[in-house]
Amino acid sequence: MSQSGHKPKRRYSLKQKVWEFVRRHRTFRVGEMMMIFDLKKSYVQWFLWWLKRMEYIRPIHNEGRLEDHVYQRVKEMPAVAPSSATGDKDRRNERRKIVNAKKRILSVLEELEGAIDMRTIEGMTLLPPNVMIAALREMEDRGELAIVGYTVSTEHVRRDLCGHIKTERKAS
Repeated sequence: MSQSGHKPKRRYSLKQKVWEFVRRHRTFRVGEMMMIFDLKKSYVQWFLWWLKRMEYIRPIHNEGRLEDHVYQRVKEMPAVAPSSATGDKDRRNERRKIVNAKKRILSVLEELEGAIDMRTIEGMTLLPPNVMIAALREMEDRGELAIVGYTVSTEHVRRDLCGHIKTERKAS
């Protein structure tokens, strides 16, 4: 408390002020937000991207100039804006989990060779299913292995509907 007996006013960051604006308005026009807070276009683009990534807003009208775009809040927002650094740290940790999962999966594939059931990989690596699947999808996208149904292979083994195995090797 100050000498006059009043609490000093709390200073809010720009991000917190804009956060409260979005929190109060179910639907808002970007131009209105830019005018009220005297925001730069680059900041608004980052802030909208950040809110969309966190699934707090969705566009209703996003054609033409940025100032004319209209967004709708789709879920309740906490009173205090979360730190964007927290999201970056979470993404780095998730990335690290996937990289480590890929190493474990590759060691299992090298050890067993050929077509391997996903349950076998899960049992041998002891990875959580969501991390294992994310790692496998990334490896498939890079051409390191093929996923066919519930089978994973470094030799690009394909099973047809009758269960017959077809092997396709990648051209080097």
